[in-house]
Amino acid sequence: MDSITQVILGAACGEAVLGKKIGNRAMIWGGIGGTIPDLDVIANLVSDPLTALTFHRGPMHSLLFACVMPFILGPLVKKLYDRDWPEQRGWKIAGYSVGLLLFIFVSILITLLANLLEGGISWWSILFFGALGLVFFYLRFQQIFYQANLVENVSMWEWTHLFFWAIFTHPILDMFTTFGTRLFWPFSDLRVAISSISIADPFYTIPFACLLLLTALQSRWSVWRTYYFRAAISVSSIYFIFTLYNKQKIDTLFESSLQSNHISYDKYMTVPTILNNFLWFTIAKKDDQYYYSYYSIFDQEDTIGPLANVSGNHTLFDPYKEQEVAKCLPWFSNDFYKLSAKDSGKIIYYDLRYGATGNNLDSDDDIIFKFYLRDTNGILSMEKSQPQPENDRDHIDKFKKRMFGVKE
Repeated sequence: MDSITQVILGAACGEAVLGKKIGNRAMIWGGIGGTIPDLDVIANLVSDPLTALTFHRGPMHSLLFACVMPFILGPLVKKLYDRDWPEQRGWKIAGYSVGLLLFIFVSILITLLANLLEGGISWWSILFFGALGLVFFYLRFQQIFYQANLVENVSMWEWTHLFFWAIFTHPILDMFTTFGTRLFWPFSDLRVAISSISIADPFYTIPFACLLLLTALQSRWSVWRTYYFRAAISVSSIYFIFTLYNKQKIDTLFESSLQSNHISYDKYMTVPTILNNFLWFTIAKKDDQYYYSYYSIFDQEDTIGPLANVSGNHTLFDPYKEQEVAKCLPWFSNDFYKLSAKDSGKIIYYDLRYGATGNNLDSDDDIIFKFYLRDTNGILSMEKSQPQPENDRDHIDKFKKRMFGVKE
């Protein structure tokens, strides 16, 4: 999922393992551990676009990495605390500053999301996060700089334990998204993608974050800290189970709909649309033909349809079928893609797994995930720039209505 959610999940793991011993430090180190696998995006700076695309959610998201990395980080952090570095004023200022910047970043992200959905400035989110930030960081300032920060001695094994759970849960959570993760690297290139939860879902992230924030505001000896933390785990887990239930329901409905429409298929996918688990995108593949539709859990019908059809134009890859780009991108998209030829030897590759902003895969400009490919003397290469659909207000309004079962 998105990096903010992974930080929150990592922080929860830190609290579960060492919260009673070291308080909020456990959340901080857990959050750091939870974001480490996503540092593989650095590949975008040092490699070509195709390599960077395949490297993300690859080696650093594998079970092997989750088992090895904690044995490096655990002893390292143990040594820092043995030398009393975290109690030095410079370290406290650095930690406080990082927390402040992270809070500001999350607040801006959620405010921009609220602005997008509301079609204007979301004053409620600005006021809410402004007031929350003032309270939280005043209390944290008092705790860090003016109160005794006694912590119990933590063994190297306990630090290793913390980092294992913070890192291990990262690819496990990503496994449930459509993007998937190469969980069994280097033994297999299989991308495990259950597709039960969106790559960014505020209905999962925001309640989890708020309850974890309330946990952080309590003393580590307070019974309320335990209650808030249990609530955070319970609420997030219940929602996660809800997404799995929706996945199973949509799969069953889509299989039935394909059968009733006498459509044979090679494979199919059901995918939650972005930022929610209510509206689902369903797509089936037969050769290079795709049949798709959208279905909301609030729809009254017990069938998915009508099913639209779009051609993948896969023959455009025929001259390049032995080249790496023509092999790698279909693997990346699980064979759900279409191609469009443009001027100057350019091909646009459309990943169909994420649908389109206007719910129409025939409209190339509206397809969410796409790449520029260029033919240079018979060699097909992937460009760094990625065309993005515009934020059409009508599409956003239509999407919100469709999410809650309103059809136009």
